[in-house]
This record gives sequence, C-alpha cells and structure tokens, in this order.
Amino acid sequence: GRISVVQGGAVVRSWNQPNTAMPVAVMNTVRTYVQYSTSGDGSEYQLDGTPTGTTYPYQGESNTGQSIDGGTDGEYNYLAGWNNGNIWRYDTDWKNPQVLFPVSGPTGVTYDSASGHLWVISFSNQNVTEYDMSGNAISSFRYSTSSTWMGCLAYEASTDTLWATDFANGDLYQFSKSGAVLQRIAVPAIAGYAWGGEFAFNSGPPTPRCIYQVSKVKNKANQCGRVCDVCPYVRGDLVCTIECGSANDCASRLRGFNACANGGACKVSADLVGCDVPPQNCKRCR
Repeated sequence: GRISVVQGGAVVRSWNQPNTAMPVAVMNTVRTYVQYSTSGDGSEYQLDGTPTGTTYPYQGESNTGQSIDGGTDGEYNYLAGWNNGNIWRYDTDWKNPQVLFPVSGPTGVTYDSASGHLWVISFSNQNVTEYDMSGNAISSFRYSTSSTWMGCLAYEASTDTLWATDFANGDLYQFSKSGAVLQRIAVPAIAGYAWGGEFAFNSGPPTPRCIYQVSKVKNKANQCGRVCDVCPYVRGDLVCTIECGSANDCASRLRGFNACANGGACKVSADLVGCDVPPQNCKRCR
C-alpha cells in the first residue's frame, strides 16, 4: 500500500506502507488500521511519513468485513466496515471497537465537526448520508460520477464541505452538504482505487464560540409545500456561531434560518448561554 498527501490537485508527499491498512485517522500524526484480520497491523507515521514505531494490531472484532475508510473527532476514531455493513467506533489508538449502527455497503466515513455527526457513503445505493451518533439519518444526497464506487470520504472544516474519491480514476470530488458538485480534480499520480482518506483533524485546543439555546422554532414550507424533516429542538438543542473572547462579543439573541436539503427552512430563535468551548452536540447555523 501507499499513502499520499494531496494539495492543490498534486501529490506533494508519499510513502510506502508495509501492508494494506486502509482506514486512516489524521491528527498530529497519521494512524492507519487493518483492512482485514490477516492484512497486517496498522501503523503510525509523522505527517512527513516517518514511522513512529507504533503499530495498531487487529482487535478481534468479528464482523467488520473489509475495513475501507476511517476518520476521527480527536476523541474517537471511526471505521466503515464494508462487507458486513457497520459503522464502528474505536479509541484513537484503534482499540476498544464498538458497533455504532448498521449501514448497507459503507465505503467511506468522516466526522463533521460543525454538526457533531458522521457522514457515510453507501455503495449499495450511491447515497451520502449524514447520521447522528445513534444512527438516525439527518440528511442525504445521491452522488453521480463516472463510477458507482466512491470512497475516501473526508470533511473539510475550513469550507464546511465534503470530499470523496472516484475509485475508477482517482479523481477527487468536492460536494456541498446538499450534494452539489463544487469541483472535480484529477490527480494523475493516483490512478484509482484510493481507499482511506482524511483531512487532518485539529487536535489543538478548541476555540470558544457564542453558544445559544434554541427557544423558538417554526418549520417553514418551500414553494411545493414541503417542510424540513428535522428542525432543532426547543430547549434541547444548542447553536454555536462566531468565535468570541467573552459573552460581550455575542448578540443576546439569535434569529435566523437553518435551511434543510429539500428547500424548506427551520426558522430558529435562540437565547445566549455564553461564550465557551462548544460541546460536540452544538449545532452550527446554516
């Protein structure tokens, strides 16, 4: 196997790995995990490709099937078990595996730091679906590329978008969360069958943001009369917005729209809680 670092459509760094470990979690190091129980240990590398000497052996989980892609939220790693259709959670050292929820034919998984949810590519139906940690589907779109196979699903926090790789030719696709193709980038050095892929997760200290508690929600229909499937919950959900140094940097009340994929909109009002490091379940205004 081979690990490549891609920037601006070009491979800027690459190195060989001794086996076919494909799920990858990237923080301040690169940590791979086994493809099969017999495919050899995963390994840890510095970001320049230097092995640290740490390895991640198979943990004995019996029903991952073929493990294709991984991701991390800095506290846990996640894995897509393709053959047997499960999304798994591990500690960041690829130990203590637990099944989170079943998905048919997952070929990619990534953590969305804006929502605290997971996005999963399903080969079975060519859908990219957003799930909460309990396995409830939040939103979904269908991809259409030259191949029915896509993987290497990765969330880019700086643009709040998703990236994936076409198995047929190695091309990279950038998607909005509603499924619009924002760009397609050919990477000649990757001819195809790129499996695991991620952006580096920010493992530094999180930035405080203005935090609000939802106080009022109105589900507004679009021109066809359709409303959002899911809106924030009154007195249950928190909404996080701009970075802040203190509560004085935040408006006392938040009013705005939280749009959903079918064209409807949740009209949300929320009251200021304070300026603090946002919890993982804190939603972002869209």
